[in-house]
Formats: sequence, structure tokens, C-alpha cells
Amino acid sequence: MRLTLRMTMLGIFLLLGWAGMSLGETIVIDFEGFGLESDGFDFSNPGDTLVLVTRVTNMVAPQPDFPYFPDAPNEYTLVVTGLISNGEMVDGIMSTIIYNLGTLALYEDASMNSTWDEYPYVETPPSTFVDGSLWLFGDFTDFTMVLFRDLGMGSFEGHVTLTGGSAFDFFSEEGYTFGGTLIPPHNPDIPDGYHLSLDGELWVEEPVNADESSWSSLKALY
Repeated sequence: MRLTLRMTMLGIFLLLGWAGMSLGETIVIDFEGFGLESDGFDFSNPGDTLVLVTRVTNMVAPQPDFPYFPDAPNEYTLVVTGLISNGEMVDGIMSTIIYNLGTLALYEDASMNSTWDEYPYVETPPSTFVDGSLWLFGDFTDFTMVLFRDLGMGSFEGHVTLTGGSAFDFFSEEGYTFGGTLIPPHNPDIPDGYHLSLDGELWVEEPVNADESSWSSLKALY
């Protein structure tokens, strides 16, 4: 059964230190798409795998030579795979899901062929979203989702270490914080095979102490 709530992901990449970027200069990556969990998302069981499949809709960066070329034309796709659930812990109306492992990959592709018509599987995300050149890559060190299922909303936060990709040098440092929110309303247009609708941003800002990040830094889009 699909969970037809709208998932808004406010991804925050908080740069731990980069001499090449001054205070207040920010890389912003906008994206939208869908997500799925291996046994559906009515309840997250131990061993379930979470996958997020999205298209990048815009990037803004302070560097004049930032390698984003949508008019080439190129499309950019962001895919999160391999987040393994430890199981859903329920406390009253709040559920907490802690995930292990997981990777983030962002691709650049001149074929402009990504499509939601290709049915997704957690083992093999749609090939049209991962057939470009690897633009950015990283590994999650932790990932936690908090849900209020009765309200159809929640939030998540994790940490990712960037390790490669053709644009890696423009991000420089490896340690980032990744966070977001889940917000209604219901979305009747989720394609077959998906359980969540995604709409949000990723951004990089320097300098920020990772210990200072909190839920208060996240804002609702609606």
C-alpha cells in the first residue's frame, strides 16, 4: 500500500570548513521526485531498504565556474540508495526509524531520458536516473526519520561524507549534515511503485559547527 502523503525534503548540507567559500556563500540544489521502501511504508520493519529517486530542478552557486550546465542540455538526477531500517519504534503518535548505511549519488546526463514510467525496485532504481556521469557521491554515516503518521508528516536528519564525483572539488570538504521534513497534503499522482512524494532543497554553507545543527534550523515549505 502506498503512503500518499507529500514528502518535502529540506536537505541541509552544512559545510564543516572550506577556505574557498566565505561566510554566507551558499550552494543550493533544488530537486523533486519520489521514494520507496522495500516492504511498503505503512510500517518500517528491520532490514527494509529506503530509496529516494529525484530530478534536480535547479542549482545556484557562488563560483562562476560551477559545473552546472542545464542548457547544454543536461539533466541532473539525485538518487539515495541502500538506507537499511533498524525498524520503526513507536512512542504514542510519534514513530522513529533509524537507518544504517546508504549512499547519495548525483548524476549529469545529456540524454534527458529520466522517466517515472520505469517501475522502481530498491535493488535497481530506474536505470534512466543513474545512466549519466557521476557528478557527486557520498556515504551516509547515520540517518534518522521521525514520523507522525496520524498527521501525515515528519522529519529526518543524517550525516553524509562526500567522497567523489566530477564536481567534488567544488564542495571540497567531506563532512556534511543532511536533514529534512515530511509534510502533507496527500499526493494522488505518485507513480506506481513509489510510496512518498519528494520536493525540497540541498544546500552547502560555510562555516557551521555540526554540533550546532538542530531541528530549529529546518523550516516548513507549506
